[in-house]
Amino acid sequence: MAYFGPRYEGGTPLEENWIGLGSEGLRGTDPLPGRVPAGGAALADVGERSNPILLPMLIAALEQILAWGPEHIQAYCGSLTAEFAEQAREMGFAVQETGRASPSSAYARPPG
Repeated sequence: MAYFGPRYEGGTPLEENWIGLGSEGLRGTDPLPGRVPAGGAALADVGERSNPILLPMLIAALEQILAWGPEHIQAYCGSLTAEFAEQAREMGFAVQETGRASPSSAYARPPG
């Protein structure tokens, strides 16, 4: 699950499948004729609606995130990133300060 924002809503679909293309895309083979082809964020959908285990897995993952607490996950990831950034600096890499990025993100450029 991801959100990419309006910038990518008019792009090319990741995968052209019967669910995303609708009856126009596959010349009437859509079991739900008359549907409008997917648009907007649905362009990033790879059509796995026919794989019923994915939704319960997503629900379990989101429940686990809520149980751990997003703020605790962010803090833990931030501590891992800080350790990485320190080691990268010691090796001569230029590391972007976290003021411009999320505390759980780091950007390193090789020396030279």
